[in-house]
Amino acid sequence: MRILASLLLIGLGLSCSSETTSGPPPATCTGTSCNCAAGSSCSFGSCENADSCSLRCAESSTCTGSCGASCSMDCASKASCSATVGKSASVTCGASSTCKITCTSNCSLTCGEGASCELTCGSAKKSVAAGTGAQCP
Repeated sequence: MRILASLLLIGLGLSCSSETTSGPPPATCTGTSCNCAAGSSCSFGSCENADSCSLRCAESSTCTGSCGASCSMDCASKASCSATVGKSASVTCGASSTCKITCTSNCSLTCGEGASCELTCGSAKKSVAAGTGAQCP
């Protein structure tokens, strides 16, 4: 009986440890500040849909998700960022980065040199030229 119980517990432990989640792992967060390490793929973590959060996507990282009002996102050089941001949010896309940002209200996007940036305000998509900025509405 003990052997059967042990095998059952081991089987349960294996099934739990092999569970997978969809989407990238969360960024490393301290309070309302989150960081995605260089070369990593991250979601917003504890800042997902939250207000007044900041997310820093390091060089060559991939960041996805959404944040609430007054959040900020910094996409470093060669990073790829795709996010939905809330009212009064600000997004900075570094040199040679790729950013696809959707604003739910007013927000701003700054597109670095050599970057590829797209800003969606409601149903209107705007391609933002490298080295410039744009805002919604």
